Amino acid sequence: MESPCRVFVYGEIGLDNTIQVPYFPTYGKDAGVIADSYEAGGAGSNVAIFLANWGIALRLSGNVLGDDFYGKEMLSFLKAYPCLDLQYLKILPGTPSPFCRILVNAEGDRIILFYHAENLPVVPLEPEMLEGAGILVLDLNGGPERVEAAITGKTLGLRTVVTDVMSPDHPILPYSDLVTNSAVMIRHRYPGVDVRERAFQLQGGTGRVVITTDGPRAIHVVCPGSQEFWVQPPRVTAVDTTGCGDALKAGVIYGMVQDWSWQDCVRWGAAAGSLNARQLGASSHPPSVVEVADQFRRIQVSN
Repeated sequence: MESPCRVFVYGEIGLDNTIQVPYFPTYGKDAGVIADSYEAGGAGSNVAIFLANWGIALRLSGNVLGDDFYGKEMLSFLKAYPCLDLQYLKILPGTPSPFCRILVNAEGDRIILFYHAENLPVVPLEPEMLEGAGILVLDLNGGPERVEAAITGKTLGLRTVVTDVMSPDHPILPYSDLVTNSAVMIRHRYPGVDVRERAFQLQGGTGRVVITTDGPRAIHVVCPGSQEFWVQPPRVTAVDTTGCGDALKAGVIYGMVQDWSWQDCVRWGAAAGSLNARQLGASSHPPSVVEVADQFRRIQVSN
């Protein structure tokens, strides 16, 4: 292969147009724009950027990009990281690139509008693309190719990390070694569900790890043997919460590459996620290793 690879990220790749407003507009109450910028985005590319910024050699693929403004801008963000191998990122002329317009209010909350997100052409994941990798990272912002990718990774002995597997019946779950979820999303999709109980259902008494974030509240983790612990994210003044879940996921993967304990993996993820909330954009301004390490030392684990 042309470059070393510890991690392969296969998922959503797309630009974000971030629009800061003092409050979300409603009928009869318009909002003036404070700032408007283009930022790196996409669940897959966000994770890849965080890891590459921390010096982890990896490859990125997933949906194709077009040769339009949005595709070119996104590609320029990705090319800034020497550790990020883009040989399997395909540019398809004439294809509209996916992008988002994201309204961010004064509290850092957001409303997201997706463009060209349906029926995106994807690069099929072939076994040779995974050569040398030990971890496969997936999101569910796609179609059946995500499950096929997980099966391929499992067959080749990779540890597979997947986001937003909220149902114990999801076909990708048996091929997942680590699942990261948002309690807010689980409650929205399954009103009345006990989020902690759902984590144990997803873990299923297997070797799988299930991590559930809950905004500023403690992160819940279920490990093999149904052991659990909590990690409290540091308190920060949020500017933009876009990409914080991706930062946490990348932080956990960073620890996995170092063969850290699960407690330390999640602590690093919590540190990265909290720091990312202080910046505008999902991953355009990722925190450095030094910044994350300083925050990491302040985070405690409770059982």
